[in-house]
Amino acid sequence: MTAGWLSLASVMMAISSPSLAQRLYSTAPQQPQFSETVLMDRLLENYDRRIRPHAIGEPTDVHCGIIVDSIDSVDVMVMEYTINIRLRQWWMDVRFRYNDHLPRNRTFIAVPPHFLKKIWRPSVYFANENDGHAHNLTSANVIIKVYPDGKVWYSVRLTLTLSCPMWLGKYPLDNQTCPLELQSFGLTTEEQLLYWVTEEDPVRFRHEVNLPQFHLDGIHTHNAVMTNMIGNFSNLVLKLSLRRELGYHIIQSYIPMIILVMGSWVSFWLDADAIVGRTFLGVMTLLTVNTIIATVGKDVPIVSYAKAIDIWAGGCVTFVFGAFLEYAAVSYYNTRGNSETRKARVKKEDALLPFKLMESSRRATMRARAASGSDEDAEAHAHDRASNGTGSVLQRRPAQPIMRKPDAEVPRHKHCIQAKRIDLISRVLFPTLFGMFNVGYWIVYILIL
Repeated sequence: MTAGWLSLASVMMAISSPSLAQRLYSTAPQQPQFSETVLMDRLLENYDRRIRPHAIGEPTDVHCGIIVDSIDSVDVMVMEYTINIRLRQWWMDVRFRYNDHLPRNRTFIAVPPHFLKKIWRPSVYFANENDGHAHNLTSANVIIKVYPDGKVWYSVRLTLTLSCPMWLGKYPLDNQTCPLELQSFGLTTEEQLLYWVTEEDPVRFRHEVNLPQFHLDGIHTHNAVMTNMIGNFSNLVLKLSLRRELGYHIIQSYIPMIILVMGSWVSFWLDADAIVGRTFLGVMTLLTVNTIIATVGKDVPIVSYAKAIDIWAGGCVTFVFGAFLEYAAVSYYNTRGNSETRKARVKKEDALLPFKLMESSRRATMRARAASGSDEDAEAHAHDRASNGTGSVLQRRPAQPIMRKPDAEVPRHKHCIQAKRIDLISRVLFPTLFGMFNVGYWIVYILIL
């Protein structure tokens, strides 16, 4: 009996032991043998972020790639554009090799963003940057991966406003090339070299680029070396080829000006004496063209050379002003011709005045005799006047049409005919010249330049 109680007591003591109870009843998961944080802390124990990889010997090769999320705008006025990108870089740092510590199911370890302050990073900047910032919503948009062979992969999301020098000589028929220059900042080519990635396309677009006024025709990448008084610096260049969309300018500039120029030709079909109508038409078309030119000029910066739109606007103003000057010439010849015609008419009327007075006197006498009822006396009186030689003059008076309509025989002066001829010539000459101007303009700026 005593032996039985001793055996039971031994069993109870064993079960109550902490180690045994933990083995029997504990349901807590076992701690993993691999920890990224512990591994990185171990790798960073003797790590000096001030020393670049390959500090002694060859320069550090930094491979770069860009993913373009969007191109927000291209501002012609200040010659810059805004772009959202994800800059990707990778380089080899043998101090991060950890082949003996990586579990079989892992190919890399993801490092939290705050580890950036503890490791070496390439010294690069955007040479043509006007403004920019990294994204931190809702957390820092940064990815860091460390591979077992020491490869460090780094990606950051950026919004950049970059300068884009533009030549506007062909505006709005122009193509522009906007660069993105990633350059080594503090390390020369003896310490750091930049390369575009070769494993994939160095520049990729996440979505199709849609811009209000431009179409992306293509991209071009190349490596370059920038030299200054300090030394040579590695440089990566991305060039975006942009072609301006012409639809807006055709609707807002070219078609309205063509209509106004053609409208100014209406005066060629108006009568030369329509002074108010022709003057109003010429002045209004000229002012309207100038208004359109001023509106177009607000969309581009002031430059010291002539743009394609300036040549077009100058040509349209020339044709409208030419139509206005054409009426000035027509008005001059027409006014002078009318003046000469009036003078000729007055001269003819002065020559016919004696005959008109004699005819008026005869008719007055005939009416007086008729009123007194003495027709015979009137005939005798007329016979007496004829015998005295006066009647022969009356019988040989000028023809009635000339006396009654003295200007019927007065032809229009040659200046009036010249004015009409100018209008007839202008109806053909102006449309022909404007058509030639159009053909030459589009051939030069689209095909040649």
